[in-house]
Amino acid sequence: MDGAQNHLTRRLFDLGVAAVIVVLVAVLLYIAWGKYWELHTKYITQPRLAKEKAAAEKARKAQQEADRVKAERAGETLALGILTKQGYAFHARNQEAEGTLLVDGKPEPYRLKADLIVSKDGVTYVAEAKGGSMGTSSSVRHGPTRRQLLEYSILFKSTAVLLVDTDAKNIQRIDFPKYKVDPKPVVLLDRKAMITTLLSGLAFGAALALTIVLWLIPLLRSLWPALVPAP
Repeated sequence: MDGAQNHLTRRLFDLGVAAVIVVLVAVLLYIAWGKYWELHTKYITQPRLAKEKAAAEKARKAQQEADRVKAERAGETLALGILTKQGYAFHARNQEAEGTLLVDGKPEPYRLKADLIVSKDGVTYVAEAKGGSMGTSSSVRHGPTRRQLLEYSILFKSTAVLLVDTDAKNIQRIDFPKYKVDPKPVVLLDRKAMITTLLSGLAFGAALALTIVLWLIPLLRSLWPALVPAP
């Protein structure tokens, strides 16, 4: 009887040890599997997804650029038709002009491309096509449009630029008068200098007012005692 009981006890002990080992192995496998997927995600999945996202973004931007160029070409063609109907003669499309900026004293060349070069009555114009269908504003109150036309005027040495509204199908002549530039530098005061100047002015004004009052009252009392009675 004791031998059978001891045998059963050993069997139960062996089963318990086996169960503990199985649980430990399962936990280790779970941890190892989780670590594997963590490393797989970090070094394989995420880089792959990042590459796919970058490729998709690049393709999206390329498509946007292609759509923009297509819309610009269509707008230029439409603008050319509007200009031709108004008697303008066509000379060039996407004509380039070269300008130079000075960046810290060093020349920095750049190129500017005009939509159309046309002429009428012996005058040559740069024509810019704008419109909502092209994703651009045809109003000179729109800062980027106005600055672009001014840059055309400077680089192409023309005081007038034609702004063609491809939506309304009309042409506006935009003139840029020659402004005189004051060679004197503009003096700007910083905030500290402005506050110091303001306080100095207030102190001087207060001192002047007090001096006038202290000098004026005795004078008035001596000249017109009836008007300014003494206390």
